[in-house]
Amino acid sequence: MVRLVRVWMLLLGLSACPSAPSHGVPVYTPAEPDETDGPLPIERGPVEQPFLYQVEANVPSLILGTTNAGVALADTTIDGHALNNVRVVVVDMRIDEMTPRDLQRARMRNDSLETWIGTVAWRDLIEELLGVTTPDDLRAMRPWYAYGVLVGHRTRQIFEGDVPEPMSYSLTGLADEAGIPVRALETPAERVTAMNAIPNDLLGEVLAHVIEHPTRHELHLRALCYKYRAGDEDALLAQLMTGLELETSREVYERFYLRRFEGWLPVLREELDAGNAFIALDIGHLLGPQGMLETLRGLGYSIERVE
Repeated sequence: MVRLVRVWMLLLGLSACPSAPSHGVPVYTPAEPDETDGPLPIERGPVEQPFLYQVEANVPSLILGTTNAGVALADTTIDGHALNNVRVVVVDMRIDEMTPRDLQRARMRNDSLETWIGTVAWRDLIEELLGVTTPDDLRAMRPWYAYGVLVGHRTRQIFEGDVPEPMSYSLTGLADEAGIPVRALETPAERVTAMNAIPNDLLGEVLAHVIEHPTRHELHLRALCYKYRAGDEDALLAQLMTGLELETSREVYERFYLRRFEGWLPVLREELDAGNAFIALDIGHLLGPQGMLETLRGLGYSIERVE
């Protein structure tokens, strides 16, 4: 089950599309890798300024911006005490409710992944994932699944196999131990449906690009972790935007992030209005002029970062 959870978290979180945050889709300009940064170091230990926000109300709520880019929940100083007297924990999805059957929904019946990424990229993918999975396991799966497997493999390499447990998984475990209800904004089946709705040709182009540029992709993954730890909203937002390097990524981003976020808003408002909620969502959904934080502020909520 732990292995399934790790696979799902990589497939449905960070790797669902190329790390795009929930703000307005920018005008496309080709992104060049920042060679001055080089391969930023992978750090461990406490995050000095976590992305934690307080929403003012009669009984305030908290919003935590999470990441699956190699930071543990404990690194943010969020532990069982942070959930004392919390009424409800809200996450985008309970990954412990995922089943192998949910993952089977990502299969294509009469198609091949090679069709959508090209023969050269297919051969490079199989060679890179040798010993991780088999060609038969990938061949009939949609491009987003292969993208997730590839990101998972590269992340494990960066962390030398010791990747921290997904933050939302740790949080729901703490909530269950404390007897706090956990409300998910969507089910695993709904998440897969949303991902399957993105045309294979779009995700295939993104996947092929990532396969063909492994060094650039590693720099991006390292920078996501490093800049999340730095706690700088602007720096992290700029790094998240490099995931829109391809014109195709803009449409993938809009379909997977913006459209889904709109459907979550009524539930989020309901819980914030009731107060005393602890909401944990990928930081990509929070930042930017059309991200969740600014959207809620525009609806009249007073939100300040917890120092």
